[in-house]
Amino acid sequence: MYSAYGKVEYVQLDWSSVYNADYYNIKRSTSVNGPYTTVATSGSSEYKDYNVQANQKYYYVITTVDNNTESKPSNVLSATPTDRVSPQPPSGVYASAGQTNIYISWDAVDNADGYKVKRSTISGGPYTTVSESVYNFNRSYRDYDVAYNQPYYYVITAYNEVGESSVSQEVYGVRTLTTPSLYTASGQVGYVQLDWSSNYRADYYNVKRSTSANGAYTTVATSVYSDYRDYDVEAYNKYYYVITAVDGSTESNASNVLSATPIAKADQPYLQATAGNSKVTLNWNDVAYANSYKVLRATTSGGPYSTVTDNVYAGTSFTDYNVENFNAYYYVVVAVNDAGETKSNEVSVTPIAVPTVPQNVQANIQNGKAIVIWDVVDYTSGYNVKRASTSGGPYTTIATNVTSTAYVDDTIVPNVSYVYVITAINTSGESAPSQESNPIMLVNAPTAPEGLEALGGNNNITLTWNAVSNATAYQIKRANAENGSFEYIAQVQSTSFVDSNVTNGNVYYYVVTAINSGGESADSSIAYASPKAKEQRAMLEIEMTNGDRYEYDVTLEKAQDFVNWYIARANGQGSMVYVMENTGNSGPFDDRYDYLFFNNIYSFQVNEYEQ
Repeated sequence: MYSAYGKVEYVQLDWSSVYNADYYNIKRSTSVNGPYTTVATSGSSEYKDYNVQANQKYYYVITTVDNNTESKPSNVLSATPTDRVSPQPPSGVYASAGQTNIYISWDAVDNADGYKVKRSTISGGPYTTVSESVYNFNRSYRDYDVAYNQPYYYVITAYNEVGESSVSQEVYGVRTLTTPSLYTASGQVGYVQLDWSSNYRADYYNVKRSTSANGAYTTVATSVYSDYRDYDVEAYNKYYYVITAVDGSTESNASNVLSATPIAKADQPYLQATAGNSKVTLNWNDVAYANSYKVLRATTSGGPYSTVTDNVYAGTSFTDYNVENFNAYYYVVVAVNDAGETKSNEVSVTPIAVPTVPQNVQANIQNGKAIVIWDVVDYTSGYNVKRASTSGGPYTTIATNVTSTAYVDDTIVPNVSYVYVITAINTSGESAPSQESNPIMLVNAPTAPEGLEALGGNNNITLTWNAVSNATAYQIKRANAENGSFEYIAQVQSTSFVDSNVTNGNVYYYVVTAINSGGESADSSIAYASPKAKEQRAMLEIEMTNGDRYEYDVTLEKAQDFVNWYIARANGQGSMVYVMENTGNSGPFDDRYDYLFFNNIYSFQVNEYEQ
């Protein structure tokens, strides 16, 4: 054994390890000559003896054990443990504040197991402990639970198992958000460009502007990060800018002031194009600051563009004749001034010939209206619909610029024959008329159905009515109230219908209309019904021991309750009497009950049925 040290409330022993030793016995005495008592075994080459008294001198020897064989004792060493006292207050306490936390550090204290950090928002306290788990090897603490611009006052105490020291000297720190630095403000065409160094703690920045260096600054943008373009400016006006950083609800002081003056290009022209036969006509609005215009053209969207003309100094229109029909062209107009060029929107246009004649024109009648349809014609912007009451015309135009290939004519009258022709139109003109449609004639709409009846079933209602002579189908409509809104639910060709989309117990109201090519009849009279489920019932027949017989028409649940009572009573449980309401001939009485004694019942029978 080469060392034995007296520590605060324990003795530290160390020795050289022995090859092949299974373990070591630690033996102790209060006298150098013994006797020595084994106080511990250890598998390592050191031991801390805590079972000691302060200021008592102890003597130690070590023996080695290998395969149950113990060596002779080692040399004798002695040590005296000391008393433990509470530590002194820490010194060298220091605090520094940053953007995220306040950092506190202090010097080590002898005999301290750890330290407590205490804080107050008032100098001198009272203090609240914010950490009591700072161990002796750290001697520093970062307090992140602090608000901006609020002074915090700190003291430190040292502690061990004996007690806690008095507080240290007070220090304080204030968490602040760093003022940002605005380093460029440059006037550009149509905007002012601002740039600054970003602060990692800032959630965002506010941009503030004034027309005077010392004037009142107004926030023009928020939630901005490391740069900003201010487009809400007027050309050649000088503007002054500052920025502030924001973290949560805290805003920093304003940055340095920088000024900038934006310049202006011409406003953006709005371009429109009209296709013609082997030509394209362009029109645009005259814009501020434009000295001249250029016309650019491409065969694909987005370019590349070639210049058609660059010398439009007067006027805001241009016709391009150097085009071919059915080829797509893409145009932009460029407004030019000393500050640069401003492109218009791009327009796409395809010069086209007069449309071809529409084909396959057909007409039919639905719900008292003429439905005219035809095939699509390429390169058309719309269609004109023309009608005559005799084949070959003369034709009257009844609709222009119809954009679909179908038209509903609701101006026809019964017993008149009609034919239709269609022409296609575009910016180059109108086609020749199509071939004539098949002739059509409107017949009178049917009369309203009669004899409507409704019968409620289980989760359904069956409707029946009388046939209408010239009807091709019938429409069924339903409402939840007699004066409610009737909504279409089905169309049938027969004179009956089963509505299964109902709920038992609810009342439903129905009307029926008849339809043909001439239209729809008026509503029939209203019929109503309520679906209901079948009730499970039973006829309970009871024969008494004296030969009397009783019959009760009851619900199936009531019959089951009687059977359950009888079985229970047969097993010696329950009442001797079962009370049954008699709903038969009750005479002048409000209620009538039969009291059936178990011992008087000879037999009974339950016959189930549905109602």
